[in-house]
Amino acid sequence: MVFVEQILSKGGVFWSVAPDAMVIDALKLMAEKDVGRSWSWGQAIGGIISERDYAGRSSSRGRRPADPVREIMTQVVVTVRPGTP
Repeated sequence: MVFVEQILSKGGVFWSVAPDAMVIDALKLMAEKDVGRSWSWGQAIGGIISERDYAGRSSSRGRRPADPVREIMTQVVVTVRPGTP
């Protein structure tokens, strides 16, 4: 049985941006770090933004790269504890 903490211990580096960061800054960070998603943090996880969020939600809702991440991020994020199998 594999636990979440084991997966995270294998290079579990997380990159984050503030919810009020511009979408373009989140996309630049994802490109620079070669990742497909970025977390938005406050005191807890505020949401997650992925390339798919940008591609799907930006164009269909008239959003622009200068808009804040909170406008397009997925806000309902399912989380588990590190000891979860």
